[in-house]
Amino acid sequence: MSALESKPSLDDSYMLPASESEASTSIQIEPTSAEPQKLPIRSSFEYGEEVAEDEGLLSGKGMPPWLAGQKRARLPSVAVIASAILGAILLLLLILALTAGYRFERPSRLRGYNPTSGNDLKLSGEDLGWNISLSDEILAQRSMKERECLMAFPLNLPEIKQAVEWTKSLGGVTLSDVEHSGEIWHARLMIKDGRLFVKRFRPAYQSRCQAVMAAIHDAIITSLEPVPDIEFVIGLDDTAPFEPATWGLARRLDLPAWLVIDYGFNAWPEPMIKGWHTFLADVKSVNAQMTWRQKAKKLFWRGVYLSEYREQLRDHTVNESWADIAAVDWGRPEETRVSMSHHSRFAYVAATEGGDAYSGRLKYLLSTQSTVVSHPLRWQQHFHPALNGNESSPDQNIAYTKDGYNDIVETMKKLMSDPVRSEMIAKNAEKVFTRRYFSDAARSCYWRSAFRGYRSVMTFEPAYDGSEVDYESFMLMNELEWRPHK
Repeated sequence: MSALESKPSLDDSYMLPASESEASTSIQIEPTSAEPQKLPIRSSFEYGEEVAEDEGLLSGKGMPPWLAGQKRARLPSVAVIASAILGAILLLLLILALTAGYRFERPSRLRGYNPTSGNDLKLSGEDLGWNISLSDEILAQRSMKERECLMAFPLNLPEIKQAVEWTKSLGGVTLSDVEHSGEIWHARLMIKDGRLFVKRFRPAYQSRCQAVMAAIHDAIITSLEPVPDIEFVIGLDDTAPFEPATWGLARRLDLPAWLVIDYGFNAWPEPMIKGWHTFLADVKSVNAQMTWRQKAKKLFWRGVYLSEYREQLRDHTVNESWADIAAVDWGRPEETRVSMSHHSRFAYVAATEGGDAYSGRLKYLLSTQSTVVSHPLRWQQHFHPALNGNESSPDQNIAYTKDGYNDIVETMKKLMSDPVRSEMIAKNAEKVFTRRYFSDAARSCYWRSAFRGYRSVMTFEPAYDGSEVDYESFMLMNELEWRPHK
């Protein structure tokens, strides 16, 4: 079933904080008023009402000048008072009658939608609002509350939901699951009391582990709501481990897994791709120089021929004038490497998975404002539910071949003969990904929803045991033990 055909439901029990009566403990926060305010730390993650809302008070000092010196008015008679009370009661009854069944909600900080309680909220593939417009202010907001996240980014949920259901079927995550996976994979992490700790660490390939931990830490410290205590492992090889306590980069379509957000959303310095926002600024600069219609009408790809799909792409386009397909020689990167922002100069860009793994390039290609062409994907990342390859949909945001890259010639002829639709695909990708699911807001929302989902299937309570090192220290030393002043 495609992402468009799926009907993700947001009435899952792990996504929103429980009502205040279900809180097990509380923490003190610094309020804006003189009296301290308490926010509950949730022991269960069920839909409920917003808690700890601020109440504004209107106050003033002294009397208006025009009242100064006025004589005290005569007190009204008992009959007048009784009439006033009766009138107020009748008015109140009228208001109650007119507003029966109406829900009063606190206005959301998000413009463009009215929040509703999770229990009443049902979204399906038909009403997800693929091309919803969110302001730059909202897209940069890393502190959205969970209900706002659900409304703004519903397609964050499917990957979390599949992981929750799978883990439930295994009986939940046990401490022994975490201990076992922690001995194998790259980092054993604990979120406790709103802080990130590292219990075990061994470097992953390149800078992946540091990038993912930085993103996790950012999601914790920007949260306006309590973050649940959890303990888990991250394994950052190209394929996600098939283990309930381990979070990975991508999963095979037929295998469930917990997914992290790709490290490249932080930065990927090894292939010379700088920070995410630097990349977006470079792309914006290129696209400011040309419209989609003015881009080179070619299918562009650079990479290493590591997989059957990549070889198919090379072999089937070798004699095509519309193809610019070539390999990168990392022994001579200055001569053969092409920046990701340079891809934006081409109307069509090709996406290819690796030999037996996902490709970290897709997120960049979807952000180039070019039309992304891909073979059917075998690997799933956290944002893939938002991909729409339906050729009959006005919201299509990626073009798929049908038979690997064996039919790339037919696919390209069809796309190039319909530039209106090709341009629409590129514009939809920008709206859905660059302007929505790849935003700072969406990524922070995904992390915190994943924390809640994982907490809902844990069978143990994370605990300090002396092995943990706070993330702030680890970030500077990049190890768990060190000699002073070494």
